[in-house]
Parts: sequence; C-alpha cells; structure tokens
Amino acid sequence: MIQCDSCGYPVINGMHTCPNCLAEMPDEIVAPIPVEEEVYDYNEDEIPFCTLRPIALPGEREMSEEVYEEGAEVYLFRQNTVPHDRSIDDEEQACFFFSDGHWFIEDRSHDNSTYVHAGAGIKLEPGDIIKSILPILLKSARFTPSTNEVAVLSRLINRMKYLRPNASSVREVARKAVDECKQSYQSVNPTVELFKNKWGWNKERLIDVLEALWKELK
Repeated sequence: MIQCDSCGYPVINGMHTCPNCLAEMPDEIVAPIPVEEEVYDYNEDEIPFCTLRPIALPGEREMSEEVYEEGAEVYLFRQNTVPHDRSIDDEEQACFFFSDGHWFIEDRSHDNSTYVHAGAGIKLEPGDIIKSILPILLKSARFTPSTNEVAVLSRLINRMKYLRPNASSVREVARKAVDECKQSYQSVNPTVELFKNKWGWNKERLIDVLEALWKELK
C-alpha cells in the first residue's frame, strides 16, 4: 500500500491509476509485489490474535490500529472497527477465524457487503461468489464502463455511504462525493472530466447516474 503523489490517497500495488484523482501510477508501483507465503509455526494451545489497520479517507484523521485478542474467532461490527462508519453493520459485519495456522474471514453482514480486494491474488474455493458493480452499471446507466470508470464509480458510492447519515437527500450526498474529487489546486474536477470526455456527461448527469446506482444497490 502506497500513497498517491498527487492527492495522498492510499493506492494498492498493481493499480494503474489513483481511484481518487485518476493520476497515473509509476511503473514500479503498478507492478504487483510478489508475496511469499509465510509458514507460521504455532502451538495449538497458543491463543491467537489479529490486528487491523483502518485506512483513512481523504480529510479523515488517521485511525489507530485495532488489536483483537478474543481468541480463534473475532466478530467484527461497527463499534469495534470504525464506529463512525454507518456502512458497517452494527450487529455483525464479518467474522475472522483461525484455522491450521491461518486467518480466514467470513461475511456476516445483512447486505453481503464484506469484500477482500484481490490485489495480490486470492485462492478461490468451491462456492465462492465474485461480485462486481458492472451489472448494476449496465442496468442503471446503460453504458459499458472501463475498469477505471468502474473503480471511480465504486469509490463514489462508498463515499456516499459514509456521507449519507448527515445529508437530507441522496442527491445532496452524490453532489458532495463528486465535489470532494476536486483538489484545491485543480481548475476542473477530474472525475467529472473523465466521464465528460468519454460519455459527454456533465456534473448533473454524473449525479443522476450515482442516484440511480444508489437505488439499485439499496
């Protein structure tokens, strides 16, 4: 995980552009870093623990690392992860469990909203479900987006989830999420320009699409 030189947003190794400001990433960052599987020599009587480090969004304060020492099973919910993030289930979001020397995660949320970014490659098992926002985009906006456009729209929707509790309408939330994409030193909003140049959308049209996506996701 590194930070974008243009806006400071956290970028995962292997991404070609920053999902926040669309700046291109240097070649040495685009190339995924090979990861060697760690062999963990553990005692079966040892009580395992795990730590999580929340990633702050632009404008948010850095959050401290959370240490969970409950043992071989850890249940995650809003209060013991990121209390101010209402997109996290307040009862059960996910469960970490320890087995054969490795940690596993299982979705427990009401809306099946726990995902793992497949940046370094994830082993698939029978029954795994791979979800993408692409079918929703095709249904709601009726266009075929590029990978970069899907990443940008997904980022905006996630930001809307965070902003929604403090806004009077979904449209207000969408507008705030789009406005945040423009840095103070920029003359134009790069996210609006992305869709304007390819699809002819102005800012209001982009907000229309985000509203439609929000309704589909809900």
